Amino acid sequence: MQRYGDIVRAQGDHACEAIGLKINRVAGLTKAKRIRDFCVETGIRMNIEETGGSVIADTAAVHLAQATPRMFLRATWLCNDMLTIDTATGGARNQGVKPLRQKLQGWV
Repeated sequence: MQRYGDIVRAQGDHACEAIGLKINRVAGLTKAKRIRDFCVETGIRMNIEETGGSVIADTAAVHLAQATPRMFLRATWLCNDMLTIDTATGGARNQGVKPLRQKLQGWV
């Protein structure tokens, strides 16, 4: 999925039961949220992830995932552990088998 129209077409064609929603691939958090909301309304489950891998990008994905109704969220994955340079302090981190985010004021 790279555009809102892609998910609308896939849903209309009954072409998917689940998608991988990657924030950077759909051009940002606002567009990803729009697609997420459409998926929730039409019953499509999602993996909500980021393609970039930085802790900053992964934190945005975790926040969007945690603001998604549980029955529509299949998984989220953080890949910032694979990078050799850490771009920020804090943020979403892997802790055991679950991604963990810090509670920050103003985040969804």
